[in-house]
Amino acid sequence: MFEFDVIQCGMLILFLMVLGEIVSHRMKAAIPAILVSALFYMGAVWAGIFPNTLVQTSGLTHLTSIAMMFVIINMGASTNPKELLENWKVVALAAISYFVQIATMVLVISTLYDRNLAIGSLPGGASVALMVQERARSLGYDNVVLLSAMLLSVKGLVSCPLASVIVRREVKRRKKEGIIVPEAARTDLNSEPGTSGKEFRTESAYMALFRFFFTAWLASRLEMATGVSRYVFCLLLGVLLTKVGFLYKNIMDQSKSQGMLMLMMMTMALEGFSSATPELFMKMMVPMVCVLSVEVLSVTLNSFLFGRFFGFSREMSYAICLNVMVGFPLNMMLAQDIIGFLVKDPYEKEVLNREIATRMVIAGFTSVTFLSTITMGVLVGFIN
Repeated sequence: MFEFDVIQCGMLILFLMVLGEIVSHRMKAAIPAILVSALFYMGAVWAGIFPNTLVQTSGLTHLTSIAMMFVIINMGASTNPKELLENWKVVALAAISYFVQIATMVLVISTLYDRNLAIGSLPGGASVALMVQERARSLGYDNVVLLSAMLLSVKGLVSCPLASVIVRREVKRRKKEGIIVPEAARTDLNSEPGTSGKEFRTESAYMALFRFFFTAWLASRLEMATGVSRYVFCLLLGVLLTKVGFLYKNIMDQSKSQGMLMLMMMTMALEGFSSATPELFMKMMVPMVCVLSVEVLSVTLNSFLFGRFFGFSREMSYAICLNVMVGFPLNMMLAQDIIGFLVKDPYEKEVLNREIATRMVIAGFTSVTFLSTITMGVLVGFIN
């Protein structure tokens, strides 16, 4: 009755996810839900309650690769090239911050440990972490897999409180100086930061999924022809095919697959803890603290050295550079929540959303979505 078969393993994974959400909500998101789920899972494995094959037996990881491709394609489809051009200073500062971060991480972590751990700890979102884990797992590097999973889960504990403090200071600074509301903001109150204004398309879930699969198929064939990671082509094709009308911004919603795709993505992140023994976990705590310390130091130096050059305030500079650790959609949600809490006037709120939340989104897309996916698509091959 209680055999760990496909159905029971899948149910237990979803139970862990729900438990993580409940605990995180009760703690007002002070701890990310995926970290709570991972800690419960790891504790249950160590206690002998769950087998360490729980994730694999559930079967949810069989389509993780295609789930990653779909999510990255959707990232590309959601990007507005025109908005990137209008905010070129944000793009430039975010790009500089990312590349300095890469150089710093490789130099410091490879010196302290080795190249594999250095590459495995490079900044990026869930898709980048899963690329690292996929490669490291195939080579048997459990320490790299675990470090990547730990960083994906724990980084929010460091970056989100920092981002919250910085964005709050920027909003309060703007309020003190006086928020100028242009007439355009009064006539466009319903637009969301980071959207293009195009009407969303409505079609069947099957057609939307076909568009996803066709794009993923095309990316995989380009990988065969060039040797460049399919994930890089997923991102580029997401932008290009949206421009020509084959893909569109709300294609994930139309496919009705977001919940299942995110479950598979998070399940893959959870699997990174499957091979964690108490000894290995404690061994990787010190490298994780080193990585996070280097990241925070790099963000601080980047914002101080380059932010003023582009004409941003000290707070806005730090917020833009910090997106290399936060990323979309947490950055947008965090900024909008703070603005909504501190600002009551709807017109002033709209201005700040456009000038702070939009910049956060663009910085996150630049560093975490575009650059990290493209860069890691190349660097992951150096894990050997």
